[in-house]
Amino acid sequence: MKTLVIGDTHFHNSNRELRHEQLKTIKGLYDLDIDNIIFLGDVFDKRNPSPECVLDVKRFFDSVYKRTYILRGNHDSATKSDDGITILSVLNTSRVSIIKETTHISAPSLGHDAWMIPHYENEEKIKSDLEDAPKDAMVYGHFGFDGSLNNAGDADFSLNADSFTNRTILGHIHTHSTRGNITILGTPYSTCFQDMGQKYYGVVSEGLLEVSPLDKGPIHLVLTTRNLGDLTKYKDRYIVARILLDRDDVGFSLYDLKKTYPWVKEWDIKFKPTYDEDMLSEYRSSVELFQINDQIIDDYIEQAQTNWSKKELMAVLAEIKDED
Repeated sequence: MKTLVIGDTHFHNSNRELRHEQLKTIKGLYDLDIDNIIFLGDVFDKRNPSPECVLDVKRFFDSVYKRTYILRGNHDSATKSDDGITILSVLNTSRVSIIKETTHISAPSLGHDAWMIPHYENEEKIKSDLEDAPKDAMVYGHFGFDGSLNNAGDADFSLNADSFTNRTILGHIHTHSTRGNITILGTPYSTCFQDMGQKYYGVVSEGLLEVSPLDKGPIHLVLTTRNLGDLTKYKDRYIVARILLDRDDVGFSLYDLKKTYPWVKEWDIKFKPTYDEDMLSEYRSSVELFQINDQIIDDYIEQAQTNWSKKELMAVLAEIKDED
Protein backbone atom coordinates (compact mmCIF):
# COMPACT_ATOMS: atom_id res chain seq x y z
CA MET A 1 0.00 0.00 0.00
CA LYS A 2 1.13 3.53 -0.78
CA THR A 3 0.52 6.52 1.46
CA LEU A 4 0.70 10.08 0.13
CA VAL A 5 2.08 12.60 2.65
CA ILE A 6 1.27 16.31 2.28
CA GLY A 7 2.74 19.19 4.29
CA ASP A 8 1.01 22.35 5.51
CA THR A 9 -1.63 23.46 3.00
CA HIS A 10 -2.64 26.73 4.70
CA PHE A 11 -5.82 27.10 2.67
CA HIS A 12 -6.19 30.86 2.32
CA ASN A 13 -8.80 32.44 4.54
CA SER A 14 -10.05 35.35 2.43
CA ASN A 15 -8.77 35.07 -1.15
CA ARG A 16 -11.13 32.56 -2.70
CA GLU A 17 -9.39 32.42 -6.09
CA LEU A 18 -6.10 31.58 -4.40
CA ARG A 19 -7.79 29.05 -2.13
CA HIS A 20 -9.34 27.29 -5.14
CA GLU A 21 -5.91 27.05 -6.78
CA GLN A 22 -4.57 25.48 -3.60
CA LEU A 23 -7.45 23.00 -3.44
CA LYS A 24 -7.02 22.15 -7.14
CA THR A 25 -3.35 21.34 -6.53
CA ILE A 26 -4.20 18.98 -3.67
CA LYS A 27 -6.98 17.35 -5.69
CA GLY A 28 -4.40 16.55 -8.37
CA LEU A 29 -2.31 14.68 -5.78
CA TYR A 30 -5.33 12.54 -4.86
CA ASP A 31 -5.34 11.30 -8.46
CA LEU A 32 -1.89 9.71 -8.02
CA ASP A 33 -1.57 5.94 -7.63
CA ILE A 34 -1.88 5.94 -3.84
CA ASP A 35 -4.17 4.30 -1.28
CA ASN A 36 -4.11 6.63 1.73
CA ILE A 37 -3.31 10.28 2.42
CA ILE A 38 -1.81 11.91 5.51
CA PHE A 39 -1.91 15.69 6.00
CA LEU A 40 0.76 16.88 8.42
CA GLY A 41 -1.30 19.75 9.87
CA ASP A 42 -2.11 23.42 9.31
CA VAL A 43 -4.81 22.65 6.78
CA PHE A 44 -6.24 26.09 7.53
CA ASP A 45 -4.24 29.31 7.51
CA LYS A 46 -6.13 30.95 10.39
CA ARG A 47 -7.04 29.55 13.81
CA ASN A 48 -10.60 30.82 13.32
CA PRO A 49 -11.19 30.61 9.57
CA SER A 50 -13.99 32.40 7.79
CA PRO A 51 -17.25 30.49 7.13
CA GLU A 52 -16.56 30.69 3.37
CA CYS A 53 -13.15 29.09 3.82
CA VAL A 54 -14.53 26.33 6.06
CA LEU A 55 -17.30 25.54 3.56
CA ASP A 56 -14.88 25.34 0.61
CA VAL A 57 -12.50 23.06 2.50
CA LYS A 58 -15.34 20.91 3.82
CA ARG A 59 -16.78 20.45 0.32
CA PHE A 60 -13.37 19.27 -0.81
CA PHE A 61 -12.89 16.69 1.95
CA ASP A 62 -16.50 15.52 1.66
CA SER A 63 -15.69 14.60 -1.93
CA VAL A 64 -12.45 12.67 -1.35
CA TYR A 65 -12.58 9.00 -2.17
CA LYS A 66 -9.41 7.74 -0.47
CA ARG A 67 -8.70 7.14 3.21
CA THR A 68 -7.41 10.38 4.69
CA TYR A 69 -5.82 11.32 8.01
CA ILE A 70 -5.38 14.96 9.09
CA LEU A 71 -3.11 15.93 11.96
CA ARG A 72 -4.14 18.93 14.02
CA GLY A 73 -1.67 21.78 13.43
CA ASN A 74 -1.23 24.91 15.49
CA HIS A 75 -3.18 26.93 12.89
CA ASP A 76 -6.00 24.39 13.13
CA SER A 77 -6.33 24.78 16.92
CA ALA A 78 -8.78 27.30 18.34
CA THR A 79 -6.40 28.27 21.16
CA LYS A 80 -2.90 27.53 22.47
CA SER A 81 -4.25 25.50 25.38
CA ASP A 82 -3.62 22.00 23.94
CA ASP A 83 -7.28 21.19 24.62
CA GLY A 84 -7.70 19.55 21.21
CA ILE A 85 -10.54 21.85 20.16
CA THR A 86 -10.17 22.29 16.41
CA ILE A 87 -12.16 23.45 13.41
CA LEU A 88 -10.92 20.27 11.69
CA SER A 89 -13.70 18.38 13.50
CA VAL A 90 -16.19 19.54 10.86
CA LEU A 91 -14.16 17.68 8.21
CA ASN A 92 -14.57 14.29 9.87
CA THR A 93 -16.33 11.70 7.66
CA SER A 94 -16.27 7.94 7.19
CA ARG A 95 -13.17 8.43 4.98
CA VAL A 96 -11.52 11.38 6.79
CA SER A 97 -10.07 10.94 10.29
CA ILE A 98 -8.96 13.93 12.38
CA ILE A 99 -5.92 13.28 14.59
CA LYS A 100 -6.52 15.52 17.63
CA GLU A 101 -4.23 13.63 19.99
CA THR A 102 -1.32 11.23 19.60
CA THR A 103 -2.61 8.13 17.80
CA HIS A 104 -1.23 4.75 16.74
CA ILE A 105 -2.47 3.51 13.36
CA SER A 106 -1.61 -0.15 12.85
CA ALA A 107 -0.22 -1.66 9.66
CA PRO A 108 -3.33 -3.42 8.25
CA SER A 109 -5.25 -0.16 7.72
CA LEU A 110 -2.33 1.94 6.44
CA GLY A 111 0.23 -0.51 5.08
CA HIS A 112 2.77 0.40 7.78
CA ASP A 113 2.81 1.26 11.46
CA ALA A 114 2.21 4.99 12.02
CA TRP A 115 2.58 7.05 15.19
CA MET A 116 0.84 10.39 14.65
CA ILE A 117 1.63 13.33 16.94
CA PRO A 118 -0.39 16.50 16.31
CA HIS A 119 0.75 19.93 17.43
CA TYR A 120 1.23 20.50 21.15
CA GLU A 121 2.39 23.76 22.71
CA ASN A 122 3.94 21.67 25.50
CA GLU A 123 7.18 20.30 24.08
CA GLU A 124 7.57 17.94 27.05
CA LYS A 125 4.39 16.24 25.86
CA ILE A 126 5.88 15.85 22.37
CA LYS A 127 9.14 14.51 23.79
CA SER A 128 7.24 11.96 25.89
CA ASP A 129 5.17 10.86 22.90
CA LEU A 130 8.32 10.44 20.80
CA GLU A 131 9.74 8.18 23.49
CA ASP A 132 6.52 6.12 23.49
CA ALA A 133 6.52 5.56 19.72
CA PRO A 134 6.39 1.85 18.76
CA LYS A 135 9.83 0.68 17.68
CA ASP A 136 9.22 0.23 13.95
CA ALA A 137 6.54 2.89 13.49
CA MET A 138 6.90 5.85 11.15
CA VAL A 139 6.33 9.03 13.14
CA TYR A 140 4.23 11.81 11.61
CA GLY A 141 4.17 15.13 13.45
CA HIS A 142 3.47 18.83 13.43
CA PHE A 143 6.33 20.48 15.32
CA GLY A 144 9.97 21.42 14.92
CA PHE A 145 13.21 20.69 16.75
CA ASP A 146 16.31 22.55 17.86
CA GLY A 147 18.10 23.63 14.69
CA SER A 148 15.01 23.98 12.50
CA LEU A 149 13.62 27.41 11.66
CA ASN A 150 9.99 28.43 11.70
CA ASN A 151 8.40 30.42 8.88
CA ALA A 152 9.57 33.71 10.38
CA GLY A 153 13.17 32.48 10.29
CA ASP A 154 13.34 31.99 14.05
CA ALA A 155 14.79 29.00 15.90
CA ASP A 156 12.14 28.73 18.61
CA PHE A 157 12.13 24.98 19.19
CA SER A 158 13.97 23.29 22.05
CA LEU A 159 13.41 19.61 21.21
CA ASN A 160 16.76 17.92 20.68
CA ALA A 161 17.14 16.01 17.40
CA ASP A 162 18.38 13.06 19.48
CA SER A 163 14.80 12.66 20.75
CA PHE A 164 13.82 11.35 17.29
CA THR A 165 14.79 7.68 17.36
CA ASN A 166 12.14 6.64 14.81
CA ARG A 167 11.96 7.60 11.17
CA THR A 168 10.02 10.86 11.28
CA ILE A 169 8.17 13.05 8.78
CA LEU A 170 7.32 16.54 10.00
CA GLY A 171 5.04 19.37 8.97
CA HIS A 172 4.97 22.82 10.61
CA ILE A 173 8.26 23.92 8.98
CA HIS A 174 7.58 25.23 5.46
CA THR A 175 10.91 24.50 3.76
CA HIS A 176 11.99 20.96 2.90
CA SER A 177 15.11 19.53 4.55
CA THR A 178 16.45 16.32 6.10
CA ARG A 179 18.52 15.67 9.18
CA GLY A 180 19.40 12.12 10.11
CA ASN A 181 16.17 10.14 10.26
CA ILE A 182 14.04 13.33 10.25
CA THR A 183 12.43 14.63 7.06
CA ILE A 184 10.77 18.04 7.03
CA LEU A 185 8.48 17.76 4.04
CA GLY A 186 7.67 21.47 3.62
CA THR A 187 4.60 22.99 2.03
CA PRO A 188 3.25 21.55 -1.26
CA TYR A 189 3.26 25.04 -2.80
CA SER A 190 4.54 28.41 -1.62
CA THR A 191 2.26 30.11 0.87
CA CYS A 192 4.28 33.32 1.28
CA PHE A 193 7.57 34.89 0.23
CA GLN A 194 9.34 33.36 3.24
CA ASP A 195 8.86 29.77 2.01
CA MET A 196 9.71 30.20 -1.69
CA GLY A 197 11.66 27.50 -3.48
CA GLN A 198 11.22 23.97 -4.74
CA LYS A 199 8.21 22.19 -3.23
CA TYR A 200 7.64 18.49 -2.54
CA TYR A 201 5.25 15.75 -1.54
CA GLY A 202 6.06 12.35 -0.08
CA VAL A 203 4.96 8.76 -0.68
CA VAL A 204 5.52 6.04 1.91
CA SER A 205 5.56 2.48 0.60
CA GLU A 206 6.58 -0.55 2.67
CA GLY A 207 7.81 1.77 5.38
CA LEU A 208 10.13 3.76 3.08
CA LEU A 209 9.66 7.43 2.21
CA GLU A 210 10.22 8.78 -1.30
CA VAL A 211 10.15 12.56 -1.69
CA SER A 212 9.22 13.96 -5.11
CA PRO A 213 9.21 17.54 -6.45
CA LEU A 214 5.89 19.26 -7.02
CA ASP A 215 5.81 22.04 -9.62
CA LYS A 216 2.16 23.01 -9.49
CA GLY A 217 0.01 25.36 -7.46
CA PRO A 218 0.56 28.92 -6.26
CA ILE A 219 4.06 30.33 -6.47
CA HIS A 220 5.74 33.40 -4.99
CA LEU A 221 8.52 35.04 -7.01
CA VAL A 222 10.95 37.83 -6.19
CA LEU A 223 12.25 39.61 -9.30
CA THR A 224 13.86 42.81 -10.51
CA THR A 225 12.96 44.76 -13.64
CA ARG A 226 15.84 42.96 -15.37
CA ASN A 227 14.46 39.43 -15.09
CA LEU A 228 10.71 39.97 -15.48
CA GLY A 229 10.81 37.54 -18.39
CA ASP A 230 10.89 34.71 -15.85
CA LEU A 231 7.18 35.34 -15.29
CA THR A 232 6.43 33.67 -18.63
CA LYS A 233 7.65 30.33 -17.24
CA TYR A 234 4.72 30.12 -14.82
CA LYS A 235 1.74 31.25 -16.91
CA ASP A 236 -0.34 28.27 -15.80
CA ARG A 237 0.13 28.97 -12.08
CA TYR A 238 -1.22 31.45 -9.56
CA ILE A 239 1.65 33.94 -9.36
CA VAL A 240 2.32 36.37 -6.53
CA ALA A 241 5.20 38.54 -7.78
CA ARG A 242 7.39 40.88 -5.73
CA ILE A 243 9.37 43.41 -7.77
CA LEU A 244 12.45 44.95 -6.20
CA LEU A 245 13.11 48.43 -7.56
CA ASP A 246 16.36 50.36 -7.32
CA ARG A 247 17.40 53.91 -8.20
CA ASP A 248 17.98 52.95 -11.86
CA ASP A 249 14.31 52.03 -12.38
CA VAL A 250 13.27 55.48 -13.52
CA GLY A 251 9.89 55.51 -15.23
CA PHE A 252 8.70 52.25 -13.70
CA SER A 253 4.96 51.77 -14.21
CA LEU A 254 2.89 49.17 -12.40
CA TYR A 255 0.09 49.87 -14.88
CA ASP A 256 2.33 48.86 -17.82
CA LEU A 257 3.53 45.83 -15.88
CA LYS A 258 -0.02 44.58 -15.38
CA LYS A 259 -0.74 45.05 -19.09
CA THR A 260 2.39 43.14 -20.12
CA TYR A 261 1.91 40.25 -17.65
CA PRO A 262 -1.88 39.96 -17.22
CA TRP A 263 -1.65 36.41 -15.86
CA VAL A 264 0.10 37.55 -12.67
CA LYS A 265 -2.54 37.56 -9.94
CA GLU A 266 -0.87 39.70 -7.28
CA TRP A 267 1.88 42.32 -7.32
CA ASP A 268 4.04 43.49 -4.45
CA ILE A 269 6.41 46.41 -5.08
CA LYS A 270 9.41 46.95 -2.84
CA PHE A 271 12.37 49.33 -2.99
CA LYS A 272 15.87 47.98 -2.50
CA PRO A 273 17.89 49.99 0.02
CA THR A 274 20.48 52.16 -1.67
CA TYR A 275 23.83 53.08 -0.20
CA ASP A 276 27.28 54.11 -1.23
CA GLU A 277 29.88 51.34 -0.85
CA ASP A 278 32.34 53.85 0.65
CA MET A 279 29.78 54.73 3.30
CA LEU A 280 29.16 51.06 3.98
CA SER A 281 32.87 50.36 4.51
CA GLU A 282 33.03 53.12 7.12
CA TYR A 283 29.96 51.99 9.03
CA ARG A 284 30.56 50.84 12.58
CA SER A 285 27.58 49.34 14.38
CA SER A 286 28.92 50.51 17.75
CA VAL A 287 28.71 54.17 16.73
CA GLU A 288 25.39 55.91 17.35
CA LEU A 289 24.80 57.86 14.14
CA PHE A 290 21.89 59.93 15.39
CA GLN A 291 20.55 60.65 18.83
CA ILE A 292 17.24 62.27 19.65
CA ASN A 293 17.63 64.68 22.55
CA ASP A 294 15.31 67.02 24.47
CA GLN A 295 16.14 70.02 22.30
CA ILE A 296 15.22 68.22 19.08
CA ILE A 297 11.88 67.16 20.56
CA ASP A 298 11.15 70.67 21.87
CA ASP A 299 11.96 72.23 18.50
CA TYR A 300 9.78 69.68 16.67
CA ILE A 301 6.75 70.36 18.87
CA GLU A 302 7.18 74.13 18.57
CA GLN A 303 7.17 73.89 14.76
CA ALA A 304 4.45 71.23 14.47
CA GLN A 305 1.11 72.12 12.89
CA THR A 306 -1.33 70.61 15.37
CA ASN A 307 -4.54 71.45 17.23
CA TRP A 308 -3.16 69.79 20.36
CA SER A 309 -1.96 71.98 23.18
CA LYS A 310 1.82 72.13 22.84
CA LYS A 311 2.08 72.71 26.56
CA GLU A 312 0.19 69.47 27.23
CA LEU A 313 2.35 67.58 24.73
CA MET A 314 5.47 68.79 26.51
CA ALA A 315 4.00 67.68 29.84
CA VAL A 316 3.18 64.18 28.55
CA LEU A 317 6.65 63.73 27.09
CA ALA A 318 8.16 64.83 30.39
CA GLU A 319 6.12 62.16 32.20
CA ILE A 320 7.27 59.49 29.75
CA LYS A 321 10.86 60.54 30.23
CA ASP A 322 10.49 60.37 34.02
CA GLU A 323 9.08 56.81 33.75
CA ASP A 324 12.08 55.72 31.68
